[in-house]
Amino acid sequence: MELVSEVRESCSHGIVIENPTADDIKINRSMFTVSNEYLEITPEEFTVKAQDAREFYINFRPLIV
Repeated sequence: MELVSEVRESCSHGIVIENPTADDIKINRSMFTVSNEYLEITPEEFTVKAQDAREFYINFRPLIV
């Protein structure tokens, strides 16, 4: 996946996480490794119910050329 944006303009991409287990799982931003200072993962924390799916977003907003 490639995220491309003009300077100071943002773009996002939704990613779905499926939970095939019988238990609810809680996911927070600290569980991801992000090596680009212009990327943000939202929401900061979310729960994926048992046997369900939930979408989170990767937001890209470059600040310099």
